Amino acid sequence: MKNDALYRLTCETEKLRIYAADCSSSARELLSIHMANPHAGWLLAESLAAGLLLSATLKADSDQNLTFRFQGNGKVRQVIVQADARGNVRGYISDPHAFAEGGKNRIFAELIGPALLNITKDLGFGEPYTGVSPVLYGSVAKDTAYYLTSSEQVPSAIVIGTAFGDENISAAGGFLIQTFPDTPVASIEKIEAAITSAGESLSDHLKFGKGILEYVAALFGKSELKILSQSAVTLSCRCSRDLLAQTLARVDTAELRDMIEKDNGALTHCSFCKKEFRFTAQELQSFIDAKDEAGDNQIH
Repeated sequence: MKNDALYRLTCETEKLRIYAADCSSSARELLSIHMANPHAGWLLAESLAAGLLLSATLKADSDQNLTFRFQGNGKVRQVIVQADARGNVRGYISDPHAFAEGGKNRIFAELIGPALLNITKDLGFGEPYTGVSPVLYGSVAKDTAYYLTSSEQVPSAIVIGTAFGDENISAAGGFLIQTFPDTPVASIEKIEAAITSAGESLSDHLKFGKGILEYVAALFGKSELKILSQSAVTLSCRCSRDLLAQTLARVDTAELRDMIEKDNGALTHCSFCKKEFRFTAQELQSFIDAKDEAGDNQIH
């Protein structure tokens, strides 16, 4: 079985940069964690691939990271993917059991509905930046490409492929092609034509165990591709007991007291990895005591 990987490449001949991801194993694990059905699972897997491709545009091997989020009024209110420049990624879907009739465009429309695509990037230069674009195409790939072109002014083409077998996802991946300021129009037209006329879909290519780089190389024909970097893709959650304790410590005092009286503590879980963390009544009381002490120490 192939290991998941994220690639950064360039084609000097055509003056194009390419990012490619194979995230099949990560997608299978993520859908299993959320117990997602094939419809919601397809949306989550495609979003996972899109988030990873955008993370490849960050500075390699840095602490930079981003959040990819569809937020809409459909059956699935939101899908979130968080990824960093080192290939670590996690994902969440608000309703993993949402179902819709019809083809992919219809499924997307019912699950997401009227929506926005939000991309938040933390580049390590102060406050993170958030860009927003409307969902117009009903396609993870096309709407992500539209965001990049309209919000970041970088002409982009994205292809994402997913395949299911026996109710479980068997393959997921994609590639992103972007221009440089001096990229010839002829190069753009050449690659667009190659994508349109490809004899095999990316979904089928990945389903049969073939590599993402093989598919991308075929689109560029005799033009040489140079791999700038390669990172392993790892499904990895950032949650910890300390982080959840910090969240609980900010909960209103009345709610904390209610948890103590009714449940003798609190059982919390991470929305991304579903890991559970239990906090005792004594720990909740310590949060209340800290609030009271902070209040007493304020200058009136």
